[in-house]
Amino acid sequence: MNTKYETVVGMEIHVELNTTTKMFCRCNVPTLTDKPNTRTCPVCLGLPGALPFPNKKAIESCIQIGLALNCTINQESFFERKNYFYPDLAKGFQTSQFLHPFGEKGYLDIKLGKEIKRIGITRVHMEEDTGKLTHATVDGKEVSLIDFNRSSVPLVEIVTEPDIRSGEEAKAFLSELQKIIRYLGVSDADMEKGHMRLEPNISLRPVGQTTLAPYKVEVKNINSFR
Repeated sequence: MNTKYETVVGMEIHVELNTTTKMFCRCNVPTLTDKPNTRTCPVCLGLPGALPFPNKKAIESCIQIGLALNCTINQESFFERKNYFYPDLAKGFQTSQFLHPFGEKGYLDIKLGKEIKRIGITRVHMEEDTGKLTHATVDGKEVSLIDFNRSSVPLVEIVTEPDIRSGEEAKAFLSELQKIIRYLGVSDADMEKGHMRLEPNISLRPVGQTTLAPYKVEVKNINSFR
């Protein structure tokens, strides 16, 4: 007996905002031509005693995205520490949101042929980017070089419900989302430059089954609709 399966996909999309300065300090947002570690300060390097203060423009841009995605905007919100230990995370934690994001419980309707499908938006929250690792060979040795220029660049993370059932639906949703972000003017959303990074969470289940499998596979940092 052959069992037919369907794909169940939820998306996490990171959008780099086009603010002039970083999320929690007043360093200028780096360009692709800046030399490594030249756009840093004690705050974005997480040095002892350095205190962050939030970028008002970035928060307003996050709320704009939330409104455009039909989210409920929380009147009270706060930032939290997401602790994990990566070499390119200077502080040992990422300043992010979990319990009370700026926006939640929204949706985006997409067109599939003659049909309209609604993709639920779980949350739209504000956080900061990490540094960047470059793996290279120097003097015959394999090394990892850390550039903290990107550390604390403002990011908006958009998390969907597991409502996507195919690559075609994912592409339609992401294309529409990119158009909205560009129309709002909050980001260029150029994937080849890392302004919009895609992370699908993928499961399989038998057709007709309503529960999700006890696992999922997350594909990190996709930079193409293809």
